Amino acid sequence: MEIEPDVTCYTVLIDGQCKTEYLDKARGLFDEMLAKGLTPDVYAYTALINGYCSQGEIAKAEDLLQEMTDKGMKPDVLTFSVLHQRTLRHQKPIHIYDLQWLYVDECHLTEGTSCQQKVIISCSCIYPCPS
Repeated sequence: MEIEPDVTCYTVLIDGQCKTEYLDKARGLFDEMLAKGLTPDVYAYTALINGYCSQGEIAKAEDLLQEMTDKGMKPDVLTFSVLHQRTLRHQKPIHIYDLQWLYVDECHLTEGTSCQQKVIISCSCIYPCPS
């Protein structure tokens, strides 16, 4: 009996490869998952984005983030956190301006805080604030 890995299993493997700095192997696992007809979720994308950012490959992380949003997936708080922390470390900002609106769509207002303020507070180093 052969057990086929699912998206969760692939995500764990991808994350492990990224943490050990084997980005080519991590990307290979991601591509293998796609080839098998599995659809990566936000966690799989975030794991690989984190790997790219941790090695200073911000352009690849940016491309992957754009691919994710093109497929209709919205980055979650963890995705934004990874981008924020890693881009600060490497002093290379992400230049995907549409993300501010994704975040605005998903934000939950607290008393006295507007969506725009949350974008500015949470993501100011990822992209410029809306005018």
